[in-house]
Amino acid sequence: MSPLHNAADTRAMSTLVFLVCFTLVAVNGADGKFSLNSDNKKVTWTLENKNGSISVAGSVPGGVYSDLHTAGVIGHILVGFNDVLTSPLGTTNNMFVRYTFDVKSHLKIHFASPVEAAKIRSDKHFTAPACVPDEYHGECHANQLRKMQASFSWDWGPAFPSVGLWLHSAGIGDQPSPPLDFGKEHYHGECHANQLRKMQASFSWDWGPAFPSVGVDQHWDVRIRSHLESSLHKKHIKGYLSATLSVDGNQSIKVEREVEIQARDDGSAEADLNMTISENVVSLWWPNEYGEQPLYNLDVYLLCLSPKGNIDQASSENKQIGFRTIEVIEEHASSVLVENLLNSAKDAHMAMLRVWGGGVYESDYFYNRCDQLGILIWQDFMFACSMYPTDPEYLDITLQSRSGPATTRTKSPCEATEYNRYKDEYIKLYVNTIKPIVESLDPGRRYLVSSPSNGLESEKEGYIANNPYDSHYGDTHYYNYFGDNWDQNIYPSTRFASEYGFQSLPTLAAMKTATQDEKDFSVDTQTAQPEWLSVHRESTVEAF
Repeated sequence: MSPLHNAADTRAMSTLVFLVCFTLVAVNGADGKFSLNSDNKKVTWTLENKNGSISVAGSVPGGVYSDLHTAGVIGHILVGFNDVLTSPLGTTNNMFVRYTFDVKSHLKIHFASPVEAAKIRSDKHFTAPACVPDEYHGECHANQLRKMQASFSWDWGPAFPSVGLWLHSAGIGDQPSPPLDFGKEHYHGECHANQLRKMQASFSWDWGPAFPSVGVDQHWDVRIRSHLESSLHKKHIKGYLSATLSVDGNQSIKVEREVEIQARDDGSAEADLNMTISENVVSLWWPNEYGEQPLYNLDVYLLCLSPKGNIDQASSENKQIGFRTIEVIEEHASSVLVENLLNSAKDAHMAMLRVWGGGVYESDYFYNRCDQLGILIWQDFMFACSMYPTDPEYLDITLQSRSGPATTRTKSPCEATEYNRYKDEYIKLYVNTIKPIVESLDPGRRYLVSSPSNGLESEKEGYIANNPYDSHYGDTHYYNYFGDNWDQNIYPSTRFASEYGFQSLPTLAAMKTATQDEKDFSVDTQTAQPEWLSVHRESTVEAF
């Protein structure tokens, strides 16, 4: 099998540039927003390398590998051993947060090699481990970057540390909003620079007196936090914030308040609304197999004042929310793909799934569907299987997560707990830095510093337990690469097993997308053993 590109091409592609051209007035929507995705015919993205020898069409959302493959510059990265033959190409400093920039009619984005950037940081702030095991054929220093950790390779997959604008992108036109009709007159607003970007709702249940009298109303306290955004040169946000919750009996509850906020340097700001919801007007949300999953529409509006003092609607957000309480008991002792995955989990009578810390945060669609299907989520923060740096630069990058998807998304009833991973020298990062952020933004959510851990028992031991795998406490992981995993007697008894090290062979249909040689379909061929089983995995054939 021939290499995907020659050495000269590899060096040339160590720095990549994304360019977009668009006409602001032409694509500006009625609400001031316009899509920067490739499906907008008025937006054109181009991907080039530094010396200009490669210039191909770019895609958003997308990545460098897919664009180069589409253009015929490289072969398909999942065929044969192309994952080993392909050299890494490009990154940003945090793929888990959203960035805002002032642009005019052209936007140029430079990407540096993530492998090179990780090596430069490691030379200054080395934190073990340096590299993944040699058998993975992966890349080194993944823990130095706020990037999908599995993209540098894992025991179950190859190394593709890609770069690109991997989520949807949009622009907000800095022009006056069109007039809105509030009855007799039209009013032009000054709201075009202010947006309601996200909102999240957190809940607490007021149990009332220990023995409530007849007629005493027990209720839910709901805090609605709105994440607002102004343009970078107009940081004053003034207007009204309104929230309406639809409840049982075709009723609705509304709260509103005036807001006047000076946004931060990056244009972000927050404002809270509080609701009191009687227990009589909402029904409880239950996990799959335990009951129903009633969800209620919550609409939040940011309303701004026009020059005449009248109200213009600037933007709004809608979210379906469910009412439930959950406690972690710590006693001694693509839309089609998402639909298929979650419906299969429901049909298999599963009540909880885990979002792993070596990947990425899932989409709002994923969590919304979990709400609707009654599937709880054990949610990792995006740290995995490494110690991580605690130098000021890295902590500053991590603090960007305050406005990232893990903290600005409305906390769904499906989310049971959030945790970070792994021990040793993590107090500064996980306890002193991240834990206060989670507790301030979502005080009702249980935050576990590590998994596996002994939970409350680990906290009593200063967050680093003498035996974090103690099956009498917290959660445990279990791996056995060489045992007979069909024998149920080899498994330890535990309070809660949050990870098992199982791996399965792909289906024949999946195998045929990677190789056309039928000899490769046998587990004892050169391709399968040792290459497919030993190079990228640690287990033996008997353990599958």
